[in-house]
Amino acid sequence: MNQPAPMVRLRRLCKLVAAVALTLIGPPSVAAEDYRPVFETLRAADTRLQTLGERLAVAAAPWCRTVQPALGIAIHGPDQYLGDARAAAIAHFGFTSPIGVAGIVPGGAAARAGVRADDSIGSIGYRSTATLAPLPSDTKATAPLAAFDRFAATLPPSAPLRLVLERSGATLSATLAPVAMCRARFEQRDSDAVEASADGILVQISAGLMNELDDDGVAVLLAHELAHNVLEHRRRLDSAGVRRGLLSGIGRNAGLFKQTEVEADILSVHILAKAGYDPALAGRFWRTFGPKRAGGLRSATHPGWRDRAATMAAEAGRVAEAGRLDTLLAARERPADGDWQAILVRAR
Repeated sequence: MNQPAPMVRLRRLCKLVAAVALTLIGPPSVAAEDYRPVFETLRAADTRLQTLGERLAVAAAPWCRTVQPALGIAIHGPDQYLGDARAAAIAHFGFTSPIGVAGIVPGGAAARAGVRADDSIGSIGYRSTATLAPLPSDTKATAPLAAFDRFAATLPPSAPLRLVLERSGATLSATLAPVAMCRARFEQRDSDAVEASADGILVQISAGLMNELDDDGVAVLLAHELAHNVLEHRRRLDSAGVRRGLLSGIGRNAGLFKQTEVEADILSVHILAKAGYDPALAGRFWRTFGPKRAGGLRSATHPGWRDRAATMAAEAGRVAEAGRLDTLLAARERPADGDWQAILVRAR
């Protein structure tokens, strides 16, 4: 698990668009139309990630000790758009509040309630989105989104939920009928590197991987990171006194991290299967992805890709085994001990 960072890469590209356009045409400010390709690329990426992530988080909800409503919305806000691009974003997306609807998860709660892309969310439940306070630790550009997500997570996961929306100058309401999903927020990370991470709530994947992989590949990586959260690895590593950073791959620390990686690989197979994927997908993915890209992962804290593929392939044959999930989830009640080799299947 890598340390999370904000997803701003494409939003920074908006500043580049502005600089190039101003060089070519000079003042006044760039029109929203000049940003349209970038804005629509962002919308597609946000919606794709939320759709894949929510599918997995809903499937895994029975195994998570903390759940929240699955709203079926990819959200964004004007604070994410930097420099002169902010005014163009406000015009393009029609922001009238700190939270806007970037996209709709097909078949999700928002879609069923008639919410549309480019609606602005004035309130959720009984709270105005303008009054949702960020934490000092929130990244400035995404602070309103984090505050919205934290409040949404306090609401009953399966109770009717009212949104007040602004759409083309009109105020309207929509009542969502959400289902429970694991407590999770999905975010694309500002990086072309081979990176995905989880911190207990936030699940991130790099823009480079999102661009490189098809939906099945992204789902495999998201399921692995979500499994870290389901198994409460951040808490368990902290309780074991693990050292992060430069010391993460040394001695006892390396064993503790490898244990959590193997556990997440194993549970990810069950999450994928519960979400309707072929349980053999993860093993197949790693047999293709591993030789090309596994060098981007920290070898000192992750087992080799051949053994990871073998472990996940073997687990695909156990998804229907009685009591198997109980055994996997029971790991949450035990301190991490670093005995990763006991649960790894070696490639032949």
